[in-house]
Amino acid sequence: MAEIKLWMQECEQGANPRNYKVKLAQEIIERFHNADAARKALENFEARFQRGAIPDEMDELELKIGEQRLLYCEFIERCRFNRKYV
Repeated sequence: MAEIKLWMQECEQGANPRNYKVKLAQEIIERFHNADAARKALENFEARFQRGAIPDEMDELELKIGEQRLLYCEFIERCRFNRKYV
């Protein structure tokens, strides 16, 4: 509990709360699984949310727009550049 209070004080002084969320998540994963699982979870998080990596395994969802069929990821990409789909 003292450590959490210290983290709160550091956040109030300008530290990034994300850093402490990561530390807490690492500790929880390590307790329920192991250190290797915690390390892999952090690597996965950083790859996906900080570097924009796409997961190795991902369900495909196909959309039909009129007569055109698109994978969901293609649809999202087109929406970014073409407002006719939005």
